[in-house]
Amino acid sequence: MILDKFIAGTNRSQLVKTLTMCHNNNWIPILDYAKEGSKNVTDVLIYMTRLKEISGLSPTYALKLSSFEPFDPCNNMDYMIDLLKNNGATKIFLDAETVSKEHIENNIFNKLILKHNKEEVFLYKTYQMYKKNNTLFEDLEKLPNLGVKLVRGAYYEQDYNTGKLFTNINDTHKNYDDTLEKLIEYKQDIPIVVATHNKETIKRFESNKNLEFAQLLGIRDNYSKELSNNHKVYKYLPYGSMSDIIPYLSRRLYENKSILKNIIT
Repeated sequence: MILDKFIAGTNRSQLVKTLTMCHNNNWIPILDYAKEGSKNVTDVLIYMTRLKEISGLSPTYALKLSSFEPFDPCNNMDYMIDLLKNNGATKIFLDAETVSKEHIENNIFNKLILKHNKEEVFLYKTYQMYKKNNTLFEDLEKLPNLGVKLVRGAYYEQDYNTGKLFTNINDTHKNYDDTLEKLIEYKQDIPIVVATHNKETIKRFESNKNLEFAQLLGIRDNYSKELSNNHKVYKYLPYGSMSDIIPYLSRRLYENKSILKNIIT
């Protein structure tokens, strides 16, 4: 099945095999229990239970607000962050979502960053560059030890009619590259993860040895292999039952549909 190329596993043994493959390629796995959008308290509790089951398997994880939102999201995210950290996690990426969640997302994420990034950068906040405006440089002024992950964005279909997104992909590409350039010049010690499959962006910035890069499992694996010679490279690993992660895969593959027109290497 072609979708297997983009899935870290639907059970623990498959996941361990994928984690071993990442280790052999010198890639750092970002493990994501990819059930999207809890609808009620039961969904949240199931999500947290499944996440506990895979804690300790990876040094890095991704968390989504929508997985916690129906049930005390700030406190439950805080609980899971502590649990993952106590089980060996060294980085957690807080994933960005739709425009409709922007306010609550910033409110909760900023509280968590202020709590957990006091002495070192542990939490990374994700910024979507298809937005005409974002809080990145404002956050840098008020959040000490902020970790930054730049993405182009993955919710265009849901958010295109809000008026808050670039409607021309070239404007998004320009905003991504210009923001990254400005970010590099802003402060020399900002931890930055460049999450992109874009060949032009990679070529433009790969000479900067301080940058770290990230790609999705199964997409641009050849770029990941080349970059890992001189950079830390992360691979985003969606994990869960097929019914859990189909919505995630549909969205991410749509986001990269221009890449999928060709054979993915």
